[in-house]
Amino acid sequence: GTTCFQNYQSRLKRGVQEIVDARLQQAEAHTGTRPKDLPVQVFDHRKSQRYAAWLGGAFVASEPRFAPLFKTKKEYEEEGP
Repeated sequence: GTTCFQNYQSRLKRGVQEIVDARLQQAEAHTGTRPKDLPVQVFDHRKSQRYAAWLGGAFVASEPRFAPLFKTKKEYEEEGP
């Protein structure tokens, strides 16, 4: 989806870096000491974007806490969605 937009990676990095920098300034205002700079890194995984929905579903399916929400094929055929 939106991660395929032109310059998405650089815009995301810039936006998150602005938030991080603002929080560092807030911390400095409260403590009087400037925290160490924290550079933001955004990784580009365009090759795997094609499978992102499948990977997300696989991740959810592997989480035990979601198991009670799943239906078997038989349950679906008998009860519907």
